Amino acid sequence: MNRSISVTNLRSSLSNVVTKAETSEIELFQNEVLRPILKFQNELIKSVFVGSLNKHEKDFSKMNHQGRLDYITRVIQKDLGLRNVLIGVVLGMMTVDEIFQYYLHENEYRRRISKMIMERLADQLG
Repeated sequence: MNRSISVTNLRSSLSNVVTKAETSEIELFQNEVLRPILKFQNELIKSVFVGSLNKHEKDFSKMNHQGRLDYITRVIQKDLGLRNVLIGVVLGMMTVDEIFQYYLHENEYRRRISKMIMERLADQLG
């Protein structure tokens, strides 16, 4: 079984991106690869984050909406272990070719992945 075909097929139904001629390579990768992976891995990402909350004995339910948003942002920015696990959840669903593309602009993609994860968690948990 070809892994690249398998992971691409898992994501294919999630990608409904309209691309423009002036779309940058980085933005194209974000829309065609990262967003479908984040959508596919959504439940796992939430579970990893909630597991981190439980591990640190944080009662998220007692925080107001803004407190939750601030906490999510702060934790993902400061807790390198958690951030690396969350990014790993995304990387694990990439093909070999996509991993090579990722490493061409690693810092930018890590920043974008972190930001999109924070937004998704805030929308769903905030």
